[in-house]
Amino acid sequence: MRPLNKKMSFSSDVKNEMMSKPVTARHCMIAEVTGYIVNMSRIGVTNDRMTLIFESEHEDYLGRVSMLLSKLYEIKTSSSGIDDKKSCRIVISDEESIGKIFEYCRIKLRKDNDGMVHICHEISPVLIKSACCVRTYLQTAFLCCGSVTDPEKSYHLEFAGTHPEKLRQIQDMLSHYDIMAKMTTRKNGYVLYVKEGQQIVDCLNIMGAHSSLLNMENSIVMKEFRNNLNRKVNCETANLIKSANAGSRQKADIERLRDLGKLDKLPETLREIGLLRLEYPDISLKELGEMCDPPVSKSCVNHRLRKLSEIADSER
Repeated sequence: MRPLNKKMSFSSDVKNEMMSKPVTARHCMIAEVTGYIVNMSRIGVTNDRMTLIFESEHEDYLGRVSMLLSKLYEIKTSSSGIDDKKSCRIVISDEESIGKIFEYCRIKLRKDNDGMVHICHEISPVLIKSACCVRTYLQTAFLCCGSVTDPEKSYHLEFAGTHPEKLRQIQDMLSHYDIMAKMTTRKNGYVLYVKEGQQIVDCLNIMGAHSSLLNMENSIVMKEFRNNLNRKVNCETANLIKSANAGSRQKADIERLRDLGKLDKLPETLREIGLLRLEYPDISLKELGEMCDPPVSKSCVNHRLRKLSEIADSER
């Protein structure tokens, strides 16, 4: 199979993987055809006769539609080539065939205020009674109107469309798998999206993109590892800066006491820690404590240094 895009993206990798999986059960085939009808087709009129038009930028999708219609209903399709929008089309102009497709897929039609006929974008619950049919429909909907960002950059999976009822139905399907997708508006349409990494992994699992799922899980693990490492480095750096600043302040206070002739008059324990800090301004409190005779704890060192600072403040 040729790639969907010349420059492969994570989203196109996911879709290529989905397209490579055969569907053999008849009820799943019907669910897939329904997905293409709802998400990738429209009603047209040619010579006062109704036509069913499937339109996509990807010839692979239209080839899949033709194969399914031929296998399920022995219906032949014709291609209308590529238009100015770089979209490919296949057209079914036989009304009897269209009626057969709509009957099996339980597709309903509606008329707008201008009398134009449109496809209803809510599918019959009968078509998705089985979990395998739900998965097949979600997979097809994603192929037609879905995308997912590269997990190395961010976590975002979405279904886009101009019909909110279609997206709400997808939202309900996902909720059965405890995937909480949210809907919002974008320009003249609607977007159903998932932003939590593990929930996107669950979506890919439901839609059968298992290789892409593993790649995403690896990216999540590596990203969490890098984030944890960065947090640890930042924390250690902050502690080092904090210790260095504290050491500088302590050294300045002790030098003040020394210059005023006060350091030699202090108790031995304070004088000892003061002289050690002057000699070793950059070492930790623990290391200072180990140099004392006898060695003392970190909290004891901290207490003595704080006492020296208080004395130096009083001299100011």
